[in-house]
Amino acid sequence: IAMTAGVSMYRSILRRLAKLERAGEAELSFRTPVSHAVDVARRAEVTCATTSNHHVDALRATLPWLQGQEDGGGRGTFSVSRMRAIARDMFKNSAEEGSASKALDAYIVLIQQSRLQVCSTTVFHEPTSTRFEAWSSPIEDPFGGTGADKEHHHFAYRVRITNEGKKTVQILGRNLSAENASGESELSIPGYHPIYHGTPRLPLTPVISPGHVFDFASNTAISSPTGYCRISFAVEATGEEEGGRQQRQRQPEATEAGRRPKAFDDVKNMVTAMSAEMKSNPEVLEKVNEIMAGVPKEDLAAMVKMMGLPEGAGVTPDMMPDLIKSAAETMARMDAQEVEELTEAALENEERLADLVNLAEILPQTMKALRHEQMDVATLPDSHSECSTSGIRVKVKSRFLPNRSTPAVGQFFFTYDVSISNESEDKVVQVRDRHWIIRDSDGNANEVKGEGVVGEQPILRPGESFNYSSFTPLQTECISNLKSEHVGSMEGSYGVAYWNPRDGGASYDLETSKSMEIKINKFNLNAEGVREEETRRRKNSYTVHTGFKLIHGAW
Repeated sequence: IAMTAGVSMYRSILRRLAKLERAGEAELSFRTPVSHAVDVARRAEVTCATTSNHHVDALRATLPWLQGQEDGGGRGTFSVSRMRAIARDMFKNSAEEGSASKALDAYIVLIQQSRLQVCSTTVFHEPTSTRFEAWSSPIEDPFGGTGADKEHHHFAYRVRITNEGKKTVQILGRNLSAENASGESELSIPGYHPIYHGTPRLPLTPVISPGHVFDFASNTAISSPTGYCRISFAVEATGEEEGGRQQRQRQPEATEAGRRPKAFDDVKNMVTAMSAEMKSNPEVLEKVNEIMAGVPKEDLAAMVKMMGLPEGAGVTPDMMPDLIKSAAETMARMDAQEVEELTEAALENEERLADLVNLAEILPQTMKALRHEQMDVATLPDSHSECSTSGIRVKVKSRFLPNRSTPAVGQFFFTYDVSISNESEDKVVQVRDRHWIIRDSDGNANEVKGEGVVGEQPILRPGESFNYSSFTPLQTECISNLKSEHVGSMEGSYGVAYWNPRDGGASYDLETSKSMEIKINKFNLNAEGVREEETRRRKNSYTVHTGFKLIHGAW
C-alpha cells in the first residue's frame, strides 16, 4: 500500500513540475502567500532582511525538513531538475515510516508554491543594482462582498525591493494597471504616486540603503478570474559609491604608457556634441542672450574654463553672452580635425583637464538648455491674483513646496494664501461654500467643491477681512517633459450669503439673506527653481517596469 501511494504521489509531483516547466518556469522560490489582514494592513518598512531570507523563511515555515537541499547553498530556491531529484529520492525511500506523509505534505506545498511562482516576477535593474520581486495571491473580498464587489475577483500582491548595490536608492513613486483576461485595463493609477500602505494609510517614498530591502503589500480587483497586473516604479540613485567623489576629483591616469587617457574620449565626445548642436540649431546663435539666462551658473563657470580664459581676466557675468556666442560660432565651424586639436590642447594642461572632465558630467543640462525646443525662457506667469466682486475683494498667492514634491515623477505640492475682504458699505457677507477649478500643465481640470473654507463659514462685516491658507497637490507631466516651471493653475468662486447691516441686527438669518457668487481670478502654480535641481538629478533617475499574473482558482 505504501509503495502504491508513493508511486501515485511521485507521479503527481512529476506532473506538477512538468506543468511548471510548460509555464516557462525553470526554478521555484518558496514564498509566503499574501493575505489582506496580515500583509496589506501592516505598516511597510525598510529592513536588513534580503530577498533570499524571505524565501528561506517561507521554506522553513512550510517544509522545514527540505531546508538545506536547495540549489546555491540554502537560498530557498530550487531548480525544477533539483525538485525532480528530491522527489526521486523520496520515492526510493517510500517504504520508510513517515515518508508517505512527507510526500503528501510536499505535494500540497508544491501546488501552493507553483501557483505563487507562476504569479510572480523578478526584475534586476542593473544601473542601480536593485532587485524587484513581486507576486500575487487570490483573496476573499476584503470589504465584505457588499454591492458591486460581489462581481469582482480580489487579489493581494507583495513587492520586495532589495538594494544589492553600493548606492542608496529611493523609490519616488509607482503607477499601476490591472487588466482582465481580455487585456482591458479595469484599474489604473496614472502618473507616479507615493506608495500608500498600512493602517493608517501613509504615503511612502522609501530610501533603501545598500544591503537593505523595502517590502510592501497591497490589493487589487478585476472582473475576471485571471488577469495581469503591471507596476512601474520611479527610482532614483540618491547616494554615491564609496570613494566615488574623491576618484572624480583626481586627475585621470593613462591606462598604459603612450596611450591617451580615457578623458580624451570624454572631452572629444563632449566637444563634438556641442559642435553638432551648434550646427543643427542655428537659431541658438540668434537667441543666445535669452538662452544664457537659463543656463546654470556652474555650467557658465565650467564653460569659461573650457574657453581658456585665465582667472583675473576681468570677465563679468554681463560679458558671458557675447563670450559664449563667440565660442558657439567657433564650435559651429569646427571640423573633426579641429575637435582633435582642441582636445589635445586641453589635455596638455592638468588643471584644465580636470575642469573639462567635470564639465563632461554637467554638460547634459547645458545641452538641454541649448536645445531648440527648450529655448522658451519666458517669465513665469503670475502666481497671485486679485479680484473684486460687489465690494468683496479676494487676493490669492500660491507657493511651491519642494520638500513635499517629487518633480521627477510629476508630483507637485503647493500652498496658497487667501485674503477675503469686505470693502462694501452696505453688506454683511458669510462665505457659505467654495468651488475650485485646478488645471494641470496639459489643461486637464479637476473641480473641488465644499462647504465653507478650512472648516469655517466666516461672517464679514464692512471693513473686516478673513485670511486663511490651504494646499493642493498636483499630478502632471514630470518636470523634464515640461517647457517651463509653470505646472498648472487655479481659479474659482465663493458662494456667499449677504444682508444689509441696517436690517440684520446682531444675528443673521439665512432665510432673510440673498446670495451671490464671488469670483476668484486665475492664479498660476509655478514650481520655481525646480528645473535646475531636477536636471542635475535626472541622470540618476530611472523607471523600472514589473508585471505579474493574477489567478483566482486552481492552477
